[in-house]
Amino acid sequence: MARAPGVATLTVDGETLGWMNTVQQTLFELSLIPAMGLVNDAPRVPPLTPPGEGEAKLFVVHPAAGGSGLLELGRVVHEFLGRLDGPIPAAEALNQACRLGLSQARAEALISDLFEEGLIIAEGP
Repeated sequence: MARAPGVATLTVDGETLGWMNTVQQTLFELSLIPAMGLVNDAPRVPPLTPPGEGEAKLFVVHPAAGGSGLLELGRVVHEFLGRLDGPIPAAEALNQACRLGLSQARAEALISDLFEEGLIIAEGP
């Protein structure tokens, strides 16, 4: 088992999505009338909160998900995917999940769910 191609874990400042949305909104407004960017009172990105003031957010980068490709998932999923640096046997993946405090049944369900979501892949023998 391994992370699917393009899937990665990411930890960012909690304000990052707010910053992205603010900048994206400003760029969208400017795209409606591009010449507006040349005037003195054109829409500008407002002041953003300083980094480090937001609680850290745990994301999984999943390009196939569409949109930004960022999924905010829980700590256990984030840590489990972070441990799948390369292909490992299914039994080892199950052990990794159990080491995160999951029961055998919950670990099996997690792996099954991640496989169905396309976040991990399993190679045949």
